[in-house]
Amino acid sequence: MRLTLFALVLLLVLLGGSIEALFQDQAGLTDWTAENLGEVRDALVAGPCAKSAANPDYLLTVADIEDWESRHGVIPPRHWILMRTDWYKRKGDAYTNKRADGAHTPGPSPEVVRFLIAQRDLHGFGTETIGTDAGQAQLQSGLHRFDPKKGKFKLLVAMEPGSPENRLNDGVVDPKGRLWFGTMDDSEKSRTGAYYCFHRGKLTRTNITSIAITNGPAISPDGSVLY
Repeated sequence: MRLTLFALVLLLVLLGGSIEALFQDQAGLTDWTAENLGEVRDALVAGPCAKSAANPDYLLTVADIEDWESRHGVIPPRHWILMRTDWYKRKGDAYTNKRADGAHTPGPSPEVVRFLIAQRDLHGFGTETIGTDAGQAQLQSGLHRFDPKKGKFKLLVAMEPGSPENRLNDGVVDPKGRLWFGTMDDSEKSRTGAYYCFHRGKLTRTNITSIAITNGPAISPDGSVLY
């Protein structure tokens, strides 16, 4: 299935922003390339649906991947892994599944991320939830550095501790190595989001504020304009 960039974005919007939802009925290998995105490679779907249904905090494990490989073959290099949980069937508050201690949604364990990068040369990872990390991974509340050798995350800076209803969202790196990213209301209802810049250990809040959804920031080729 070949998709133009516009068609891919449109499908993701219609399906709730979930890249994995495009492949919810796919059991094995899918060839999908978006011509304007460059070569996006093949995508494989691993689906611990029953485990996620029983435990909303379920973390994909190396054992899950190895079990999938025992039935479908070893994951080839430079592939996408799409974690199927049937989470897309949830609607509204049940989809965000946020409680007093934060969101409760499934995602990959640090160990499986390390395994997929080091042992399977992972090209990309997608889920059906709002973010690729599990809700209780606490990665949505701050910037972290991931060490693939140790399979651990190190907090670099906590974000908006006075706004527990907010979470981190999309980001982009400019030609100078600066990270531009946004925060947003986890329920996607309030205009409490803002854009930030992180560079050389320093966090700067921009004057781009009062945003409901901070999706898809982009930088001009010369790094002078943030879209």
